[in-house]
Amino acid sequence: MKNRTAKITAVIGACAILMLCSVGMAQSPGGVSETSGTSGTYGRIQEYETVFCVLASDGMPESTTVVDWIRVPQGGPVSVFDPGNIENPVNLRNAEVPAVVSGGLRWNADPTRITDINYSGTSKKQLPIGVKVTYKLNGKVVPASAVPGSSGRLEVIVDLVNRTARKENLSYTVDGKNTAFAENVCVPMIVQVSTDVPLPDYTLIQAPDATTVLAGKSLKINWTLMPNPDASCTLVLEGENIQLNDIDVTVIPSMPPIPQLEELLDTAIDALGMLASGVDQLDSAIEQAQSGTLKLADGQAQVADGMIAIGNGVSDLSKLADAHWTIAKTMNDAITPEMLEKPKQLIELVESAKPILVKLSDTISEAMSSLPMDQLGTAAELAPKLLEQATELNDKAQRVSKGLSSCSQTITQAKSASSESMAALEALAKSNPEITKSLQYKKLESSIKKQDALLETAKSGGRVGFSQVPSIDELAEDAKSVASVGSKAKIAISLASSQLSKVSLDSVDDYLNQAMGAVEVLNALLYGGTVQGHEVPSIDEICDNLRKLDEGAHDLKTGLSLLAVGGTVDGQNVPGLDTAVSGLEALVDGISKLSNGTVELTAGTKELASGLGRIRNEGTSEMKKGINEGLAEALKAKAQLDAMKVRLDQYDTFEGKPAGAAGEVRFLMKVKAPSNKG
Repeated sequence: MKNRTAKITAVIGACAILMLCSVGMAQSPGGVSETSGTSGTYGRIQEYETVFCVLASDGMPESTTVVDWIRVPQGGPVSVFDPGNIENPVNLRNAEVPAVVSGGLRWNADPTRITDINYSGTSKKQLPIGVKVTYKLNGKVVPASAVPGSSGRLEVIVDLVNRTARKENLSYTVDGKNTAFAENVCVPMIVQVSTDVPLPDYTLIQAPDATTVLAGKSLKINWTLMPNPDASCTLVLEGENIQLNDIDVTVIPSMPPIPQLEELLDTAIDALGMLASGVDQLDSAIEQAQSGTLKLADGQAQVADGMIAIGNGVSDLSKLADAHWTIAKTMNDAITPEMLEKPKQLIELVESAKPILVKLSDTISEAMSSLPMDQLGTAAELAPKLLEQATELNDKAQRVSKGLSSCSQTITQAKSASSESMAALEALAKSNPEITKSLQYKKLESSIKKQDALLETAKSGGRVGFSQVPSIDELAEDAKSVASVGSKAKIAISLASSQLSKVSLDSVDDYLNQAMGAVEVLNALLYGGTVQGHEVPSIDEICDNLRKLDEGAHDLKTGLSLLAVGGTVDGQNVPGLDTAVSGLEALVDGISKLSNGTVELTAGTKELASGLGRIRNEGTSEMKKGINEGLAEALKAKAQLDAMKVRLDQYDTFEGKPAGAAGEVRFLMKVKAPSNKG
């Protein structure tokens, strides 16, 4: 065993000399050439350190040899102190023996030329990379000694651990906010694991994530790993009489061989920052849209409520208009053609009574002058007929007067209801200005105003077309006056008849007195005057009043007909209340549909707002969260990368290097193939 170790050490030393000389001839570390550092100058000392380690088949270190190449520039120091705990130092270049001092070795140097110091020695220091090899034979973990000569499926698992990890306090900044965190930072190590597998000996060879090269009958397999802090690789073989070769592990303290890694990371950070800003703007825009949509939904809900109120108001207005139409139609139907004929009949009756009165007066006057008894008897016979007509006139006038008084009360009620309709319409327009723009509202307003004007004319009088219409109250008073006149005429004629019936030849004086009284009464009835203290209009005045009553009744009939069923006045079409009712009912239906549509629109708007909310919660918020997390991870990675670069710059020796020297270190490990010899 000792002989084998000695041979390995000798081989390692020879290899190290060849490698270091080759590197020295090719280049000078740190950019210093062999001729740099002229006489009188002091260049920087450079140290190349290669650590060779033999590992057992399970990865445990058996021996560690350190080979140093120290290059001292021309004009450098006379002696060089190389710190460390190197045992059994051997000068690989010449016979010079270093001075073993506290904490290291001291070597001599020649300031007149470049001095190369090459030596090797053993070390007990722990390696920065730990190696563990596990063997699974047919699914079961077995010791390395069970592998040689085995058959079946073998899995060789190489686990690596970077032992340079240490906790460091790092930080990164996003949007001006600094975030501190603690993280284990390793010295970046690139580890290459390689071995050879003879192809003919195996039916299956698998090496996931490895690079393979066929060299003759052997398959060279190489894995490139960067344990941070862990990494592993697996080799799978199937065959008979399995025999494994050594596994070489090369460790180089270095960043991954990707020149653009830092640039790509910076680009990713910038892109994520811009994306985060864009998502912020998008989220803000969606938030504003959501807020506006909610306000729109609230406004639409208010419009829907307003539409419901308008619909209720118009519905009430429709009911009111329907009631007015019922009143107008009832009044219109109440003024029947028979009632309209009454004034004419009264006029005919009065005008037919006038000749009788004239004749009666003339007869009495003649009788007074000549006193013929037969003419007096004729006058006495006419008096009862005249009394009968006066009685009929009185009765008809009273009936007309009562009918017109009833119409007056109805029109007064209708006018009051119409005024209420106008007030309700104005209140509706004031509380809901938007309804005034509709065509139905304008038609309704025009109809109610025209109908109100007709009712006002019927109530207070005015013009209808080219006619001046007296008020219903005036017509009622005129009819009342006619009835009063009829009563007075009835009294006067009764008196005259009574006087004439009592005349006798034995009392001429009484006869004359009675006749004179009768003539006086008859003249008052004919031409107007006073009868028993009552003013009596003339028959012509009575006829004129009756004509006015006739014209007013017809005009009132025309107005009520216009109010009920509509018509034309002064070239303008006046719709009846029935049209207004149907229009209002249509308006109520339209408003109901509009209200329902507004409610549906409100529901749709709220659904849109909810959708925008989901977009924010499930979309932009999650996107923003993911981007921010990604940006944070990228910035953390950048902070770790920067810390790793600092650690890498500081990790340039294994055992130690001369003060102020530029250093470089490599590790070459060999995992011995399993042996059944133990």
